[in-house]
Amino acid sequence: MKLEQGVWRRERALTADPVGGSGLSALLGGWSAACRALHAAGPEDLPGLLADYATRLLGASRAAFVSPARSEPVLWGEPGAFTLACRALETGEVQGLSPGGGEVLLAAPLLDSAEGPLGAVVVARGANRPFGERDVHLLTALSTAGAAALGRARAVQAAQDRAEEFRMLAELSGATLSLTEPAAVAQASLEACRAFLGADHAAYYAPARQVGAEVGEAPGPYRAVLSAQRERRAAGMSSRARRGVQATHAYPQEPDARPELIAAGVRGVVVAPVVLAGGEVEGVVNLVWFRDLPALPRAARALAGRAAELIARAVERESHLRAVEATREGGLLALGLALEARDLETSGHTRRVVALATRLGEVLGLRGDLLEELRQGAYLHDLGKLTVPDAVLLKPGKLTAEEWITMRGHAARGYELARQMPTLGTETLHVVRHHHERWDGAGYPDGMAGEEIPLGARIFAVVDVYDALTSERPYKRAWTPGEALRELHAQAGQHFDPQVVEAFFSLLPGTRLVERADSVAGSGGQEGRA
Repeated sequence: MKLEQGVWRRERALTADPVGGSGLSALLGGWSAACRALHAAGPEDLPGLLADYATRLLGASRAAFVSPARSEPVLWGEPGAFTLACRALETGEVQGLSPGGGEVLLAAPLLDSAEGPLGAVVVARGANRPFGERDVHLLTALSTAGAAALGRARAVQAAQDRAEEFRMLAELSGATLSLTEPAAVAQASLEACRAFLGADHAAYYAPARQVGAEVGEAPGPYRAVLSAQRERRAAGMSSRARRGVQATHAYPQEPDARPELIAAGVRGVVVAPVVLAGGEVEGVVNLVWFRDLPALPRAARALAGRAAELIARAVERESHLRAVEATREGGLLALGLALEARDLETSGHTRRVVALATRLGEVLGLRGDLLEELRQGAYLHDLGKLTVPDAVLLKPGKLTAEEWITMRGHAARGYELARQMPTLGTETLHVVRHHHERWDGAGYPDGMAGEEIPLGARIFAVVDVYDALTSERPYKRAWTPGEALRELHAQAGQHFDPQVVEAFFSLLPGTRLVERADSVAGSGGQEGRA
C-alpha cells in the first residue's frame, strides 16, 4: 500500500492534563468539542482536526493523519510510525509499537464500508507514559467519528462540486443558445470554458474545413504547433482525440506526450474531439495550461466535452441548411417528412397541405414568387415543432395549460429557425409565424386580426385546419370532408378570412355540408395540434 507523509501534523508539549481540565468531565468536554468540530469541518480541514484532537485527548506529544496516496514513507523521521500506520490500514485494527528507548506509538485506521481505508491517525507519547486500554478505546472512537465525518464531508463536497458543474454546463449552453454559426458557437464556448476553468488558452480547429477559433494567451512556440495542427486533414487526427475526452494536469509525464508541446510549455491539457452524428471527428477542442497544476479543475472534462458537442451540433445545423439551400424543393420536402417522422399522427400532412395551399393560392390569384413562397411556407410551417419536447408533442391525451403554452410556442420558434435560411422569402416566413393567427385577433403568436394577417398565412390557416380536422389523431377521430367544411363555414369571419373560406369551397365542389351536432367549439377544437 502506498502512503503519503501526514502533512497535517500537530505537535503538542506533553502535559499532565491532556484536555485542559481534570478527570472525566474534562475528557467528556474535550470529546464533545472534538465531535462538534469534526461534524462542522470540510474535507480539507478534517485530517488536521483529527491529528489535533488526537494529540489533545490522548495527551500525546504529537500526532499525524496518514492518507493513502503517494509513496513518501517519512513520518517525523521515524520509520516505525509509518510502518505502524501501514499495519493499521492493512489489518483494519488499532496497532501499537514501543521502540526501545524511543516514543510509544499508537495507530488507528479510518474505515469506510464503501471506499475502504480513508487513512490512519498515529499518535506518539514519551516512553515513560505507555498507552493503555482507555487510550485504545478513545483513539478507536475518534477514528470512527473521523471516518464518518470525512465520508459525510466528502459526500457533501461531491454534491456541491456536481451542482457547480451543472451550473457551469447550463451557463455554457446558455452562452451559445442564440448562436447558429459554428464559428460563433466555438468562440462563445471557448470563452466560457476558459473563464470557468482558468485555462491559459483555449482553441478549436477543424483541419478539413480550415476553420478555427481561439481565446487567451499562448507563447509563440505553442502557436506554431497549433498552426501546424490546423494544416492536417481531419482523417489524420490523432488516435488520442478519437478515444474521447482526454485530460491531464501533468502533460510532460504522459507516455505519448509530444516533445514540441512540452518544449512549448504545455503543462495541463484537455482534448475533446468534435464528433459529428455519423462518428466523423470533425475537429478538436483544446484547453491548455502553461503553469504547473496540482490537479485539473473538477469540471474540466465535462465542460470541454460539452463545448465540443455544441460545436458539433452547430456544424451539423450549418451543413443541413446548406443542403436545403442547394436542393430547395427536395430539401424542404425532406424536412417536412422529418417532422412527420417525429410526429407520427400527422403522416402525409406535409404533402397534402402543400398541394391544397398551392391550389388555393392559385384560386386567389397568387403567381410566381408569391405562390412559391406559399409552397415553401407549407413545407416549413411546423418547423418549430422540432423544439417541442416529445412528452408534449406525442401526448395522446388533452394537453395541460402549461403544455399548451409550450405547443403554441412552436410558431414563433419555427419562424426564428426559418429566418436563418437566407433563401426563404418574406411570405414563407409569414406562413411559418402567422398560420395560427385568427381573423378576430384571438390567435397567436402576435394577435393579428383581419387583413393585417399576411395573405399567405390566411390561406394556409384554412388548409392546415381542414387537414387537421379530416385526419385521425390520438385525441379524436377523422371528420368527414363535409363535417370539416361545415366547421370552416361556421368559423368564417371569426377564425378565418371569409373570402379565403369561400375560395376553398370551390376546390371541393362535390362535398356536401352536413349538420354536426357535436361541433367542437373554440380554436383548440378546430385546430387540435395542427
